[in-house]
Amino acid sequence: MESLLDYSHVFSMMVSAMHNQSQLYLETLNLDYILTHQDISLLSHEYARYYSTQALGKLLAPFNLQVQQVCLLFNEQYLGLLAQKRQDIKGFFELSEKLHTIVAKYNKVVIWGIAGRAISMLTHTFLSLDQIQFGVDIDKEKQGQYIPVTGQRIISPQEAIEFPPELVIVANANYLEEIRQYFEGKTDFLTLDGQFYRRDEI
Repeated sequence: MESLLDYSHVFSMMVSAMHNQSQLYLETLNLDYILTHQDISLLSHEYARYYSTQALGKLLAPFNLQVQQVCLLFNEQYLGLLAQKRQDIKGFFELSEKLHTIVAKYNKVVIWGIAGRAISMLTHTFLSLDQIQFGVDIDKEKQGQYIPVTGQRIISPQEAIEFPPELVIVANANYLEEIRQYFEGKTDFLTLDGQFYRRDEI
């Protein structure tokens, strides 16, 4: 897709062929990697455009497509992205506003569970490093890395306890009870569907 001059026509055709449950997969050079590492070997005179994760999200938005998952491929030199038709734009913006309103009340916030769901939500709700200070994950391979686009460092559960957060955003609500045990009733919780739990209500 780097060589597409008229991407609008191509994307319009693809979207018209998709049904509501279809997923679109895109793979492209990672502009963030090129700029960070100043790797000019990845530049080509045949390419008209280069994309970052955030740029792809903005590219897809006018076509009513929403990023579902982003993967870094080939030593982070490439981006793999899954997108789907946005079902309810109004509902998404209402949820985004609700998340922002709740998060704004806290000074120390982490998001727990760094996978496609969390990355997609952070990217599209524009919850920045100033609002959410860290990502948390039990996967040691992820610890010490950074969340794509928004840039939060990923820490271990023990580091999160030592932080400690006033609010934990739980990416997967199925693990809420398990995550709650780490904090012994000393923090509030928010799931990505907008459900809010005060520490004295759980």
